[in-house]
Amino acid sequence: MASHPPLEETQVAEPTPVSVSSDTGEHGVLMIRISLVYFAYFFFLGINTPFVATWLKARELDSYMIAAIGSASIIARTVGQPVLSYMAEIFGRRALLVVSGVGAALFTLILVFCYSPGLILASIIVAGLFIGPVIPLADALVLADRSINYGRARLWGSVGFAVANVLGGWMIATHGAPMVIWLEVAGLAVLVCAAFSLPRRAAAARPIVDPALAADRHRSIIRLVRSPLVWLFIGSVALINGGHAYYYLFSVLYWKDLGIDEQATGILWAWGVIAEVALLGLLGGRTTPRWGVALILAGGIGAVLRWTLTARDPGFAILLLLQTLHGLTYGAMHLGAMQVIRNAVPAHISTVVMGVYAAVVNGVVIGTVMAALGGVYEDWRGQGFLLMAGLGLAGTIGTLLFSRLWNGGLFIKSEAPPLGA
Repeated sequence: MASHPPLEETQVAEPTPVSVSSDTGEHGVLMIRISLVYFAYFFFLGINTPFVATWLKARELDSYMIAAIGSASIIARTVGQPVLSYMAEIFGRRALLVVSGVGAALFTLILVFCYSPGLILASIIVAGLFIGPVIPLADALVLADRSINYGRARLWGSVGFAVANVLGGWMIATHGAPMVIWLEVAGLAVLVCAAFSLPRRAAAARPIVDPALAADRHRSIIRLVRSPLVWLFIGSVALINGGHAYYYLFSVLYWKDLGIDEQATGILWAWGVIAEVALLGLLGGRTTPRWGVALILAGGIGAVLRWTLTARDPGFAILLLLQTLHGLTYGAMHLGAMQVIRNAVPAHISTVVMGVYAAVVNGVVIGTVMAALGGVYEDWRGQGFLLMAGLGLAGTIGTLLFSRLWNGGLFIKSEAPPLGA
């Protein structure tokens, strides 16, 4: 049987070198405060993702404009992610986290005074430019320090998301759509405070100033961008994640048409995130390369099952069971991808790679899918979830091919010395 040639020169290596502070207590402080960054960001997202359509509807925008604004927000995050993530290698991850949070909070607050579609679109785009880099920066900060259990830090983001789903559903049902913006601003304010409180001396939070690493950074990035294996990995994950687009845009509106109000929808969303928290807590410490690929595959298979059955318009009880699969379609997919990156990317370019990864997975692909869905909802209603199942299937096939071609080592051979050497 003929063997498949590798798509890119790879190197089986020791785990990616990282910069770790010698102060054990400092690691504990960093763990607590970065967990609060995750909690606050995902609290914002737990309001924005399910309920922003309700706020836009209250501003008398139709489904086409809602989809266009959702897509524009995602594209804005895409632009902001690689740019500010690259700047973080120069100025430090902590400083850029603070700047991102402040900018996002200010332009989200401006939405309170916006009523015309043009002003709403402009404010959301600028806020997206700032909010986009937050998770790539936080993820890179955590992945750069192996004393931090990524899954256990990240699960606090899922807790924040679930709290926002339940609290937001209740407050919006009780006090109306304007609460969407005020709750988003509250989450972003906490994010700014948490980012500002990060230890200044933590090695993972400081800029990388080693001349040898700086000289190799540009060469390594170019080699990564030219690697088909890297794009197969990112593209496969992006397709699985892209299947959430219809859910993010229209689940609240559609389920309301079926008699499920915002408060019950908040419970459905929160239940899915609880499943995600459970998975991250149980599996967050697994860091072997092959385990990461297996988690991505589980996410893809879960996506096919979840969206196919959701398209059949099940009642609340069945939807609650299907929401449990969010632990796979997002939790397993994301955790697996982070573990692949931790093992396959040289540490001194990890922030840039996280920015590119987030831009494609959480930006280009899902934003493009959202832009294409505006007219679909009017005609397809629940059947639109079948299109999302198709994306999950494509991503699963791509991940299977990636698993055959990747040898578990670095995507590229780095010429730089290990961090701290």
